[in-house]
Amino acid sequence: MSSDFIPKSPIRVASIDVLRALTMFGMIFVNDLWTLKDIPHWLEHVAADADGMGFADIVFPGFLFIVGMSIPFAVRNRQAKGDNKQQLALHILQRGLALLLMGVFLVNGENINETATGLSRGAGSLLWCFGTNIQNNGIKQEYA
Repeated sequence: MSSDFIPKSPIRVASIDVLRALTMFGMIFVNDLWTLKDIPHWLEHVAADADGMGFADIVFPGFLFIVGMSIPFAVRNRQAKGDNKQQLALHILQRGLALLLMGVFLVNGENINETATGLSRGAGSLLWCFGTNIQNNGIKQEYA
């Protein structure tokens, strides 16, 4: 290993990380609200014809806010690693397609034909998650 190999540490903003964690917790929480009975009305979605917002209505906008706040830092970190505009665009395209594919297969996993695929729903979901993470994180070396 050469002596000039010094990995650049990514820029982390603690407040964005904390808000991202709270937003992810909120997403998981509100996705399971439909299974509960007698919950406070302020936790639920507000009816479409009503003027207002419940807790469940603010989670997705919060997620989009965090995405928007994170993009400049992610781009800057990739550029600090030496990525040019073409490499950056390719990374964004690969990541976006991987996330879309993972979403499609996880959402439709409950309809998997176990006889035709030889996979149970759980095994299929794990396979797609694992495969997507390998594609996103494990194939290419960060410091080549």
